[in-house]
Amino acid sequence: MARVSTGWRADVIETPKALQAIRSSALMVSLETVSPDIHSYAINNKLLVEIRACAPFLTTTEAQSIVKMALTEGIYGFTKAPMLGALLSGCSDNEAEDAAEQLDALATQRPGDRPQDDADKIARGKVLVAVLGSIGIARLSLYEPFLARLSSNDYDVNLNDSGVASLSDSFPNMPELVRDDLCAVMLDLERGDGPSLQKYANTLQMFFGLRFLSPPMQDAVFLKAKAIYEALPAGDKREEMVEEFCVGYRYRDEVFEGLSPSIRDKWKTLLP
Repeated sequence: MARVSTGWRADVIETPKALQAIRSSALMVSLETVSPDIHSYAINNKLLVEIRACAPFLTTTEAQSIVKMALTEGIYGFTKAPMLGALLSGCSDNEAEDAAEQLDALATQRPGDRPQDDADKIARGKVLVAVLGSIGIARLSLYEPFLARLSSNDYDVNLNDSGVASLSDSFPNMPELVRDDLCAVMLDLERGDGPSLQKYANTLQMFFGLRFLSPPMQDAVFLKAKAIYEALPAGDKREEMVEEFCVGYRYRDEVFEGLSPSIRDKWKTLLP
């Protein structure tokens, strides 16, 4: 708030608007130091928090600058994409739709051995998941343009890819309806073919986020896992699935934290 002296000289110390401008300028300086060749996991979460805090107060030029940074490809891909999600938390619905349309035109300069069209779809899928995972607690309408694109033929979203496999880690920072909508789409997109893990990569990620889903969606994840498990031939393939769900790099106890014993028992019966 402004502080004015009672004497002859009006001495304005700082206004909230001026302080926010200083904070936004400091943010832009920090962002300029982030290399496009950074690994996505190295993006500092504090930086994303600061982008969300400043987003409603950024100038058009500052916001456009962040979008450009987020969609600049480095040697590891579009790893700064979480910055775009954080920025969107303070945007209008129209701005969110505009950002989603920019993703529709995204193309990679590093297709590798893949056909360009396939590589572009994979790149868009990775950016899409990164954006969804970094918007944070915000109104559902900001998520809608991106949720709608999960099942688009122009996007290849593969949760078996290490670049997007931690999507369920973002569940605590999403509105409940978004978590459920996202889970429903990912279960529907389950590939069901290829090597064993590819048969259930999406279901596995939704299992890791089970405690953040509504009871009906928890049931949907279970039924999907049950159908996949029963379709696998008895023996090694089923044992591999059990290991992925029950051991892997997490502990099953964490998945069931806060859930009723009946849910845990149901899964243990399916995947002993």
